[in-house]
This record gives sequence, C-alpha cells and structure tokens, in this order.
Amino acid sequence: MAKDIARKYGLVATFMPKPFWGGVNGSGAHTHISVWKDGRNLFQSNTGKITEECGYAISAILSNARALSSFVAPLVNSYKRLVPHYEAPTRIVWGAMQIGAP
Repeated sequence: MAKDIARKYGLVATFMPKPFWGGVNGSGAHTHISVWKDGRNLFQSNTGKITEECGYAISAILSNARALSSFVAPLVNSYKRLVPHYEAPTRIVWGAMQIGAP
C-alpha cells in the first residue's frame, strides 16, 4: 500500500535499511525493553544502578548479539548502516543514559 501511494504522487517508497550512501542516516528501529511482574517494572531502580534482572537481560542480549543480527539485520543493506557516527551500533556494548548529565 505504501509503495502504491508513493507511486501515485511520483515518489518511491522503500523499506531498505540504508537506501542512500554517505552522509544520510539509514532507517532503523530502536527498541526499548521492559519486563513487568505483578505491576512492577523489574528493570526500574531507585538506587541509580540497574536491577539484577536488568543485568541478566542485558547479558543475555549481548551474549546473543551476533546470532540476533541475522534477524535484526537480514539484508546486505542492513550492514551498510553499521558504520560509526550514523546512529547505528558498530560494537557489542551497553551504556546507561544519565538524565541531566553534561
């Protein structure tokens, strides 16, 4: 449907991860994960540190990152996005954003 509507207006719709090379960011999907039990977010902590459950989840995702890439980046063009400074991961790491940090 998207391709038909785009064609109607003289445009081209593509779902390629990186249709343009160079200084244009590719299309990506950022995913936020939370796990809830009995109405409580198991990843939320008031201490400023991650919870044990969150640590386990991060560890599982990172230890399987290479295998997961076949699902999250199934096309050759998916890997064209994975270059430094273009809002796509180039390393298997994790970090925590600190609200209000300089």
